[in-house]
Amino acid sequence: MQREIDSKANLFRFYTYVKTLLPDLDVNVMLAASKTLGQIAKIGGPVFGGYFMDCEVQSAMALLQAVKQESERHAGVLILKELARNSPTHFHTHVDLIFDKILVPLRDTRVIVRESTAELLAACLEIITQRERQARSPYLHKILQVGQMGLKIHQPESIHGSLLAYRE
Repeated sequence: MQREIDSKANLFRFYTYVKTLLPDLDVNVMLAASKTLGQIAKIGGPVFGGYFMDCEVQSAMALLQAVKQESERHAGVLILKELARNSPTHFHTHVDLIFDKILVPLRDTRVIVRESTAELLAACLEIITQRERQARSPYLHKILQVGQMGLKIHQPESIHGSLLAYRE
């Protein structure tokens, strides 16, 4: 039993060490760190439960809305994407928040941020389709509206973001 408690503490400690790499100026470092965070959350399972997920999603959302540094928004998207992919049970309660805030990074000036946001959108849609068996989900309707609205804005970033949303 003592060994299990130690491994849980070490897992959380490792998570905090890796999280310090986000955001980073090197995109490859951020990609590797976010994938590692997702795997740790997956392995941790119930240890990284509801309270942990609440804190991490709020922290990532703060990064997502940051305008200080270019890499912060990308880091926020990457963290959310990996948490959604690797811990969908605990992430499900945060899908509403993601859909409310996804428009800004979906129209970011950097292609890599828009593409990562589309992957986050795909992960959220996967969670919804697994949880909700309704044919007409309000989330799908909202994404279609966002896509149509973005196509009317005559900026390449908005059009590309809308096309990415339609693809997902």
